[in-house]
Amino acid sequence: MARRKARRLLVTGVLRPEDVSSAVVSAYVSNAKTKIATWMDDYRKGVNRYTTDTTKQNEAKSKLINWYNVFLSLVYPRLSTVYSEAKSEYARARAGMVVTPPPPKAPA
Repeated sequence: MARRKARRLLVTGVLRPEDVSSAVVSAYVSNAKTKIATWMDDYRKGVNRYTTDTTKQNEAKSKLINWYNVFLSLVYPRLSTVYSEAKSEYARARAGMVVTPPPPKAPA
């Protein structure tokens, strides 16, 4: 929920990426601290139900096949271009963040 709201605020230009990322991580951490035991128990129960139900597994396979077919035919070509651009931009940003230590001083 926090990610959806943050994405909406980020896309509309209301917040800066730094503010959004900080808020999302903080919300997740505080929520996890109070609910970790419940999450673990619910997860364990869900995994047990899923691994014993072949009908659910077959449904999941069918849904994934449909999803991948749609994804590859409609989204992938556009996403590939945008992802490449974002990756290049990220690499340029990271290159500017690299701090190299000064060379060691020669002994006197």
